[in-house]
Amino acid sequence: TIPQAKKLMQKHRIEKLLVVDTQNNLKGMISVRDIEKTEIFPLAVKDNKSRLIVGGAVSVGDDGYKRACALYDAGVDVLVVDSAHGHSLNR
Repeated sequence: TIPQAKKLMQKHRIEKLLVVDTQNNLKGMISVRDIEKTEIFPLAVKDNKSRLIVGGAVSVGDDGYKRACALYDAGVDVLVVDSAHGHSLNR
């Protein structure tokens, strides 16, 4: 939790804390700056694991579809379709 991370960082006088699972695989990192931003921006949009929501923009056509698939596979939370040139013949 954030309070636990803060306590550890203060105790050991470190600015970054590695987060590992039970097999010691690296799962993430918490920095002092992350904690400060959480306190400054408490209404930031986050998922159920307290991670910032990530969005990606795609265009229309085959390239846009391929990019949308890649973003989906990467775990993006939101896709935005730029249809400004959707009427063109090069879609």
